[in-house]
Amino acid sequence: MCWLSKKFWGTLNKLLISNQNKYPLNKKVIILLSLTLLTTLVIIASNIKTVSSEYPREMVKDFNFEIQLKSNLFVVNSYKNTLTKGIKWESDTTISFTVTDEWKKKIYTALVSLDIYKYPENYAPTTTITVLPSFDYSITFTLNEKTTTVNWAVNTESNEREAIALRKFFDSIYNDVMESTEIQSLPNTERFSL
Repeated sequence: MCWLSKKFWGTLNKLLISNQNKYPLNKKVIILLSLTLLTTLVIIASNIKTVSSEYPREMVKDFNFEIQLKSNLFVVNSYKNTLTKGIKWESDTTISFTVTDEWKKKIYTALVSLDIYKYPENYAPTTTITVLPSFDYSITFTLNEKTTTVNWAVNTESNEREAIALRKFFDSIYNDVMESTEIQSLPNTERFSL
C-alpha cells in the first residue's frame, strides 16, 4: 500500500502545481479530499479477506478433530469416531459415531474459510455481550501432523466479525449432530446452565 500512497501524493502534487493558475483550489478542500481518499483506501485494504497459505488445497488424510459444543453437551471426536453427550453433570454417554469423509471435508472447508489459524489458542473477543446461558466451545484438530486448539469460553455471544463466523461454524456442527440418527436414541440431557 506504500507505493499506492506515494503514487497518490505524487499525482496530487503534480495536479496542484500544473493547474495552480487555471483552477485555484482552497487548501482545506484539497486536504479534506486527500484525507477522504486515503481513509477510503485504508478501509478497503483492511477489509480484503486473506486466507493463510498454511492450508493444503485438498483435505489431507491425517485431518481429524475433536469439537466440544455447548459447554461439552456434545463432543464429536473423529480421532476415535465417537460422540459424547452430556446427560448429567457428573456423567456422560459415549457412543460409536462414524465421522464420514464427506462431513470431514465439509468441516475442513469451513475451517479454511474461517482461516482458523488466525484464532489464538484461547480466543476472547474484546466486545462483551452478556447472555445467559452462555456456552463455551472448543476445537482441536490435526492437519499435516500439526495439532492446533482453539478454546472459546469468554464472550461467546460477541458481535465481532470473527466471533460471528466462529459461532456460525460451531452452530452448523451442532445442527449436523442434532440431525444425526445416532443421537436420537440417547436420553435427554439433565444439564442446565445459568
